[in-house]
Amino acid sequence: MFDITAGKTSYLLNKMADYTALKQKVIANNIANVNTPGYQRLDVSFDNELNDVLESDKDVRTLKLGIEEAEDDGGFNPDRSDGNTVDIDKEIAEQMKNTMSYNVYIELMTKKYTILRNSMRVR
Repeated sequence: MFDITAGKTSYLLNKMADYTALKQKVIANNIANVNTPGYQRLDVSFDNELNDVLESDKDVRTLKLGIEEAEDDGGFNPDRSDGNTVDIDKEIAEQMKNTMSYNVYIELMTKKYTILRNSMRVR
């Protein structure tokens, strides 16, 4: 059972913030290894599990984050004969998108708790 501050929405917002924080670390790792021969780009798995939970009656607390080797997008990069699968331009774009998502989740959590705090004030 959830307490008043840990409802489904709050839990999901926290989990989404956790997801974007972990994704930021993974992207930074990919960028740091852009010149490492044979390095395989990593990503964070979460979307499929999130969809499963949202479309079913599963408890949101079952959501788990995982780091996995990114699936090949099918594009062979002739400039990368060293076997490295990192595309620096895509990583930087993904990093910017991820940062914006994180900021949105934090802002939503802040607003949710402000509303909750304001509703509990004694007048």
